Amino acid sequence: MAEVVITVLGLGLLIVGGMSFVFSIFVISMSSDNSKLTAIDLQGDSNEIHEMSEVVDWAAENGFEWIDAYWGHFPFFPVKPLILAWRNQEGTYLAAYKAGELIAVDFLTRYSMTSQASMTSSRTQAGQAYPSMPDCYSQQFKEIDLPALHRLHNEALNFLRNKYSLIPVHSDEPFEQSFLGFLRDHMIFVRSIPLWPLKVIFWQFKKKQFLGIPATERYAQSLT
Repeated sequence: MAEVVITVLGLGLLIVGGMSFVFSIFVISMSSDNSKLTAIDLQGDSNEIHEMSEVVDWAAENGFEWIDAYWGHFPFFPVKPLILAWRNQEGTYLAAYKAGELIAVDFLTRYSMTSQASMTSSRTQAGQAYPSMPDCYSQQFKEIDLPALHRLHNEALNFLRNKYSLIPVHSDEPFEQSFLGFLRDHMIFVRSIPLWPLKVIFWQFKKKQFLGIPATERYAQSLT
């Protein structure tokens, strides 16, 4: 019996240690100054983009201006994600990501040129994996179409305008700089949390806490 308990505990520690290691590598990689986006060959990589045709078609039909398509390069990170980017006249970014078989979509609106204050609406298979930076608001949904996600994003913008007097700003900053800057700042914030590599299990269990909850409900009483 004791041997079984020791074996189970050993396997548990091995799993936790492995998750902590992978998580640490991911955070360090995403916070690196050596990460970059490179424009892709639109013809040579057309098959990859075709798999994201839903987003491509919707963006063209709903006033989002095409920016570019990129491969993401992050030190120590084995996957090279495909990133497509658009922006509308109000300054909201639409970004679609493909890593392996996983595809995610974000609407991102910024509130400041000097900080990362923002509102993000995501279609993702998971919840928010890490703590948010200060003044960064978000909502995540799993099973949702793009029109509904866009509507919920606009509702969140109106809510934050009315409740906290937050007014979106239109940034002329290049997408590559804005995207990588936001990602680096977020990961640097995570690394500033004491014992952050050991908190991965807690964050993994907690990440679905707000999945499917609109920002208008999440931030109705207090900021979380």
